Amino acid sequence: MKLKIAVRILGHKAPDLDTSALLAWRSELWEIYEKKIDTFPLNGDCDLEHWGYSDEGLSERAVAASGADFTIYILNVPLEANYYFRRISRNVGCVSLFEVTEVLRSHNIPVENLVLRMLYNSTMIRLRKGFLPPISELATLAHHETKGCIFDMTGIKTDIVFSSDRPILCESCRVGAGEDRVSKETIETFSKEIKRIKKRLYYRITDWVKRQPILALAASAFFALVLGILGSLIASAIYDGIKKNEPNKAVEPMPTAVTDAAAQPPRQQ
Repeated sequence: MKLKIAVRILGHKAPDLDTSALLAWRSELWEIYEKKIDTFPLNGDCDLEHWGYSDEGLSERAVAASGADFTIYILNVPLEANYYFRRISRNVGCVSLFEVTEVLRSHNIPVENLVLRMLYNSTMIRLRKGFLPPISELATLAHHETKGCIFDMTGIKTDIVFSSDRPILCESCRVGAGEDRVSKETIETFSKEIKRIKKRLYYRITDWVKRQPILALAASAFFALVLGILGSLIASAIYDGIKKNEPNKAVEPMPTAVTDAAAQPPRQQ
């Protein structure tokens, strides 16, 4: 049975956060509750230095959605300890795009990739523990080494790019999930689905060109040659078709003085 996750925006929505991409995402493990993403105002002033909001300060604003298994709020403001994800209660978590969006944009990674990453991260935690545990326990589920895994700690925010484009579930996290009685089939489905969190096609192509410039140049030359040959063949076929469909016109011989004289009947004397 799929987990029902309520996704809500708290405060100002990031202009390049494509909520339609989140709603269109298909998973065998979770679904967005009621297939909508609502926006709520972030009323009240911050209660931490550097314009941050504490867990306690958000607890009255980020409340669980009735009927959902858990609720994820998306914010643009700094969270406590400048984390990009905080657990507010057993069934509520907050994802902050503060500072992270600039990192993602500079690497041409869609902002919604981070949200998808945290939806899958929270889903696996929910499958393992049955709820979102306190932040101290959450920290033990993540690893400090950056592997491109969905459970990278990413204490250095710039490392978020490695787990927001084709993330993996590393071997140690697979083992941990198995020990928490998550089935092998669920783990395989999870690993397969998170690989779909990736850059858009255009940027994947440009990244490949940057990694393989000589091969890209050779491929461009080859395709240019093939297109030229195909264009020539198509033009030739069209020309032959036009000539074939033209009506055949009988060619009449041009009259001459000799033939005209021969054609006239002899005069009678």
